[in-house]
Amino acid sequence: DSIVFKLQIAAVSSKLSESDARIKDISNLEIILDNGFYKYLCGTSTDYYEVSRLKKELDSKFPDSFIVAFQGDNKIDTNKAIRSFKKNRLRKQ
Repeated sequence: DSIVFKLQIAAVSSKLSESDARIKDISNLEIILDNGFYKYLCGTSTDYYEVSRLKKELDSKFPDSFIVAFQGDNKIDTNKAIRSFKKNRLRKQ
């Protein structure tokens, strides 16, 4: 399974309404329930830089957002995933 990066824009204890102004205009929104919190993710990509650009775009609306990494359905260490992505990217050049 390849590593996938996502932008976590919110984590709340109760699910937000689909019409909630904070998430209304976010495309490809994904909601996962993790440790009692509904985590809102967007920007799914195998390209770390793509998700990083999205974070910059959404920073004014979601200043506490951060990038997370998954391999399959498992959340993995984001820093290790970024290092792996950059190393593999260098190898391909």
